[in-house]
Amino acid sequence: MRIYSWNVNGVRAATKKGLFDWLEHESPDILCIQETKAHVDQLGSEILKDHGYHAYWHSGERRGYSGVATFCKDEPLYVQEGLGIEKYDTEGRVLLTEHEGFLLYNIYFPNGQKDDIRLKYKLDFYDDLLPIINDQVESGNNVIVANNVPLGGHVTIEDSVVIGGNSAVQQFTRIGRLAMIGGMTGVLKDVIPFGLSIGNRNYLQGLNLIGLRRKKYENQKIMGLSKAYKEIFASKNLHENLSKINGEHKGNDLVKEVITFIEKDKKRPICSPKS
Repeated sequence: MRIYSWNVNGVRAATKKGLFDWLEHESPDILCIQETKAHVDQLGSEILKDHGYHAYWHSGERRGYSGVATFCKDEPLYVQEGLGIEKYDTEGRVLLTEHEGFLLYNIYFPNGQKDDIRLKYKLDFYDDLLPIINDQVESGNNVIVANNVPLGGHVTIEDSVVIGGNSAVQQFTRIGRLAMIGGMTGVLKDVIPFGLSIGNRNYLQGLNLIGLRRKKYENQKIMGLSKAYKEIFASKNLHENLSKINGEHKGNDLVKEVITFIEKDKKRPICSPKS
């Protein structure tokens, strides 16, 4: 499943620049957009017509400000506008959709701006949101939070990837399954499956061990992956390193997935640990 998130900075302006042509071409399963800056009654026929998606909108009381929308190919099991907290919901910042196997929060996070009032509002929003998300996770739900993450053209994002807010992904970049990208990361190189990547120019900080355990992978396989990770990145010559370990971890599907990912496109730069 492909889930895209895009701060459009005004859905009417984005439509004039080809938003829905892009949507038809890329055809994600779900598109989350933030900062729509419009009420539904302000939207033209080009936006409201059937694009092959179920569309849900949550706008702020103030016209031309804030707002989020979620487009889903398959109808969600449940849709909720807002967090149920009035001071945030009047600004149209959150849309929750429930899908088979996960909950999706489409969020336009507040900007702290320069004055203390809005900074406090932003920090209060984080403080009130986190317990809600944690309760969902502790109840056994898979939760995805979509925020402002610009994606370049022809980006490939595999299943169960988490990308932190205000990160940016360069065109043609691949991000492997169950990888985690820290907030405000510049993703310039491909991230291996199960990798944990951070930094202005992304590097690998390690493996997404928490994500692997939450997916209930066997400890033996996780330990084998950790060992293979050190061997793969033992030197800068990844492909030489791979040739040395290819048979050693033959029965470990996690290691095999990482090796297959790296070898699939040998021309692409692979995100590595800091030397």
